[in-house]
Amino acid sequence: MDHGVEKSGVFISHISEEKEVASRLKSLLRNTFGKHFRVFVASDYRSIGGGELWFSRIINALQGVRVVLVLISDASVGEKWINFEAGVGLGANAKVIPLVIRGFSKGDVGQPLAELQMRDLHDPMDVDGLLKDIENQVAIEPHEHYAELFVEELIEIERRLPSDRVYLEPLIERQNQGSIYLLFNLVVAGSREVELIEIRVITPDRLRDPNWPPLAVPPALYSENKLIKNKNFLVRSYIAGKESTPGSPDYQPRFQPLRKVVSPSMSPLRLWELRFPIKENLSDEEKEESIFYEVYGTGGLYVKGEARLKDIGGFAN
Repeated sequence: MDHGVEKSGVFISHISEEKEVASRLKSLLRNTFGKHFRVFVASDYRSIGGGELWFSRIINALQGVRVVLVLISDASVGEKWINFEAGVGLGANAKVIPLVIRGFSKGDVGQPLAELQMRDLHDPMDVDGLLKDIENQVAIEPHEHYAELFVEELIEIERRLPSDRVYLEPLIERQNQGSIYLLFNLVVAGSREVELIEIRVITPDRLRDPNWPPLAVPPALYSENKLIKNKNFLVRSYIAGKESTPGSPDYQPRFQPLRKVVSPSMSPLRLWELRFPIKENLSDEEKEESIFYEVYGTGGLYVKGEARLKDIGGFAN
């Protein structure tokens, strides 16, 4: 409910490391709708005056704007505060628009934001559409703007931002004797070191070579069968910084522990311990099966991925 509050302007919700993006977006809005157009950015010292109660000021700002823009990236998508600010905006009847940045895909935006119309700030047509969305809400005639130039400047800003982006790259390796293995590379695509906690791979068990028993190597590698949506999956958890313990029943002298810290300077890291032998003579239906993976790191890092078996590099060779 508005409670009679006169609403105006825009609130930009973002994480602290992406404040340069929020600042550039604020400049675009001011250039388009006038230098006195109200844009609230929490990281901007002009938006919160000295001595003000920070939390109360943000809540009041969210309740007093017509539009809430939510910057979504790999770094911010899991932040509870982002969803909280979006929720307050929705509760105050503001138009909430998620904006994907830093190469993040619209399709990877989770609930509840996935229900809202999104814009990609790397797409000049989406930038034009965003400004039209705002114009419809604030009823201010826009000035001339240059979406292509904004996108170019935004991409340059993003290149300078710190990033701990990592992902798994699945691939297929075929050996001379006919064996087929599903393997994974760990790729550090960001600009700073990442401290890993765990990597988890979820594979349909019916794809497994029946002659290969999945081994557990506590405390570093665990395997378990799980029933997910009435299908059997093999879940393998690779724990960072843990090694096979000499003298234990599960000791494996050639076991390769998962590194605790990985850096941008390293080549893709082949995760040999997560290899998965695939059975021969797969049916067309089995080739359509999806492989899932999850990467967990410190600081709330969480990356998930999915790939159909037949689309994985090397499968068709």
